[in-house]
Amino acid sequence: MRLADFAMYADLLKRKSGLALGNEKSFLLDSRLTPVAKKWGFPSLEYMTVMMRGVPDAGLVKDVVEAMTMNDTSFFRDEIPFQQFSEIILPYFAKKRAKKRTIKIWCAGCSTGQEPYSLAMAILESQKLVPGWKIEILGTDLSDSALEKASRGEYSQFEAQRGIPVSVLLKYFEQKGEFWGVVGSHRFRMRATRWHSGSK
Repeated sequence: MRLADFAMYADLLKRKSGLALGNEKSFLLDSRLTPVAKKWGFPSLEYMTVMMRGVPDAGLVKDVVEAMTMNDTSFFRDEIPFQQFSEIILPYFAKKRAKKRTIKIWCAGCSTGQEPYSLAMAILESQKLVPGWKIEILGTDLSDSALEKASRGEYSQFEAQRGIPVSVLLKYFEQKGEFWGVVGSHRFRMRATRWHSGSK
């Protein structure tokens, strides 16, 4: 991809999401945006780029931004932050908010839901710290398709096994054909909604 084209897409992403795309990520744009070009019937990414420089369809802009912001995710991703949440953060708030007995958590960029559901499972595994508390987890993302999947709470065998011990998987999920779905009684702990940056 030409440097000028990369700069145009990076500027679009910055305006629509607030995210900064470094030059080292230029190689990713071809693989992420080529499927968008095909979806919209362009013969190549270059043709779509020409259209993007004019007055593009709002739906096309949305698809382009979503494609550039989609990242790999998994349950209990990177492990250490969730360990610190369970061992340090949650006990702190259990004492700090003992009178109010409420905790609200915002998971920005929640993608398809694995990370906020991981927080929910971490809380449930530490339920003795906050018994009977009102706990809300709000997951937000730019991608409507990612949020739809997060709201369904259904994952493939591969997705479900990434990061979740079998004992925990069987405790909070139920098998639905080829998919694993979050047990209904636990899904209320995570609400997904689209995040609007307010940018034009």
